[in-house]
Amino acid sequence: MSLSFWKKAALAAAMGFWAAGSALAADTVEVFYHPYVDKALDYGQMGYTNKKGKFIPLTGQQILGTRVEITFKPEAQHDLKVFHVDMVVPVSGSVSQYISVEGSQLTKIGSHKYQFELPSSTDYNGEIVAGRFSVDCYGLNENGDVVPMAGTLSAKSGFYFTVTKP
Repeated sequence: MSLSFWKKAALAAAMGFWAAGSALAADTVEVFYHPYVDKALDYGQMGYTNKKGKFIPLTGQQILGTRVEITFKPEAQHDLKVFHVDMVVPVSGSVSQYISVEGSQLTKIGSHKYQFELPSSTDYNGEIVAGRFSVDCYGLNENGDVVPMAGTLSAKSGFYFTVTKP
């Protein structure tokens, strides 16, 4: 039985994590975390699901590179102004553990469609540590208060990590 993307995401979120892995080279894997508009997702640990459907934890492995791709289609202009997405990266020995993208960083790429891309960064390279982490996407006003936000993120929107394979 084949599950749709949304059913897979709901199933993985219910289990406390969602990461899709695909082999990039024999010794690395790409791990992807997708944000959902007006949602906060908490994960139990960083990892990926292999071809057999088994979750592979990545604690102790090395992040070798990070890429961020966001394509947002707001329902109203207000939603673009308050757009905020972030991820706390479970890593030690890195320059940073926090990735954040604001609406002001998004570039218009079409009618009511905006994009942000961080092609590659080493700021988050380091050893993956055990423990919970989160991916959040919500509205944030100029005072730092959380406010409602509506819109759509593309399926490819998210945080991508190239990690050494266990």
